[in-house]
Amino acid sequence: EAVLVARAVADGNLQVQVSERVQAGRRLRMCPGNNESAGKRKSGRIRKGNAWVRRLLCEFGQAAGRSRCALKDKFQALNVRKGHKRSIVALGHKMLRTIYAMLSKNTHYVDKTVDYEALMVARNAPRWLQMLVKHGFVPAPA
Repeated sequence: EAVLVARAVADGNLQVQVSERVQAGRRLRMCPGNNESAGKRKSGRIRKGNAWVRRLLCEFGQAAGRSRCALKDKFQALNVRKGHKRSIVALGHKMLRTIYAMLSKNTHYVDKTVDYEALMVARNAPRWLQMLVKHGFVPAPA
């Protein structure tokens, strides 16, 4: 689902034809307002945009806040200051900017906190050991 939304955003199917990734959040109305005057903070609601994309991004933000990734750290830092629901919207906006950057640069997502090599070794080590035993490089366990 996330890939479909991201491709739709990059292709311009959601009226998002922008030159910068920061503008993508504004076009989809995922940027909360920052309206402050004379020390009084006024409404910071997000505007009405594409409801389906907003719901998906908020759902992805909710899931990322509960996973083991760099976005979880961002969510926890925001949650202390802003509260749960505003943190979800902010995380959805950050994910939208990340997705847009990935698609515009044609790269994969690489999380800073995840050791992909250790995950690959943990996933493939049993199969590697079986193949070593099968071809006679390691004696079979008794």
